[in-house]
Amino acid sequence: MSQLSSRIEHEGVIEEVTPSSICVSIVSTSACETCHAKGSCAMSERTEKKVYTPNTGVEFIVGEHVKVVMSSKTGFQSVLLAYIFPLILLLSTIYIFLSVGFSEGLSAILGLLAMGLYYTLLYLIRRTLAQKLEVRIEKLA
Repeated sequence: MSQLSSRIEHEGVIEEVTPSSICVSIVSTSACETCHAKGSCAMSERTEKKVYTPNTGVEFIVGEHVKVVMSSKTGFQSVLLAYIFPLILLLSTIYIFLSVGFSEGLSAILGLLAMGLYYTLLYLIRRTLAQKLEVRIEKLA
């Protein structure tokens, strides 16, 4: 696989620079963004996301347009941690509690509780995850 195809890139704008981290704002747009009828359509989506990366000493200024880069492996790991594992946890928790004899409502509540605990654990280990899931900022050429 070539170096180009194994990377995920998004353009963003530097919002904040501190000695320890850099905050980049990325505006995600849906496929509707390129449609000629987007002005009269209510389906268009635009969401702003903030990405924090360690400050490596490269000088960036607030308002500068940059490229946020991660490997496709990092992107896949992020999707697994954020969406796939919690879904498997929810469904398996509900299945286990239903098979033991709990009611559907209680099984669903316990499944949601398990997901809440999972996301709390992710929050508690976020610094470790941030080191393992490398996201870099590059100046635009």
